[in-house]
Amino acid sequence: MPLFSVMLACTLVCFVALTGGLLLAVMQRQLSFLIPWLVTLAIGVLLGDAFLHLLPEALALTSSIETLFGWLLFGLALFFVLEQGLHWHHHSLPHQAGEPMLQHFGWISLAGDALHNLIDGALIAASFLVDPLVGWTTTLAVLLHELPQEISDTAILVAAGATLKRAIKLNLMSAASVFIGALLVLLLGNYFSLPLGLLLAITAGGFIYIALSDLLPLIKAPKCGWQLIPQMAILCLGVLLIDSLHHLHWHSH
Repeated sequence: MPLFSVMLACTLVCFVALTGGLLLAVMQRQLSFLIPWLVTLAIGVLLGDAFLHLLPEALALTSSIETLFGWLLFGLALFFVLEQGLHWHHHSLPHQAGEPMLQHFGWISLAGDALHNLIDGALIAASFLVDPLVGWTTTLAVLLHELPQEISDTAILVAAGATLKRAIKLNLMSAASVFIGALLVLLLGNYFSLPLGLLLAITAGGFIYIALSDLLPLIKAPKCGWQLIPQMAILCLGVLLIDSLHHLHWHSH
């Protein structure tokens, strides 16, 4: 069992999550200016990831398009119910004294990212069980895919009211779910397989919900028509970035 290699690969994924936050920390003086643009980029990243990466992968692992869209709809409903529950019980959410309460869409983003990282861990472990070379190429694809995702996730948490330090810590905790996915495959893979197609579709539904329901309203309407151009350019950049990394992932197999 390639336990050491899988754990090393998962540690690298967590390191990338930390790196995303540290990159923002370096630019902390410009953070107030950057956050609105990073939120716009995050919308493109989340939508691009859902439609160009997660859903095609889920379709390849499910029996029919009807099944795929059924679980996608379930994912949308699940994250809606989860967000409403967090909204109703926001006073009971844990937070440190002296820090503002994290808005509910920040917790929703964390939940979606944790599920995404759990799936990445399962894919990494399954790849190493096939062949070490396949395992490391899959890990490389995940790392390249995760960097823009983690920068976006940290920016979302800051936009939700977290300090940059707290956002980095929460994002790192969310990234640690990669170990759970990997260990489930390594320890229980001989008895049953994770329903990866189902989980991918639910994650896609969560990403679509976060992008359109929570993040899109945060983008201020442009005061004049020409200001819409850079907004659309940044959003499209997020989509193209994920699309390019998806093709890299595809060609690595």
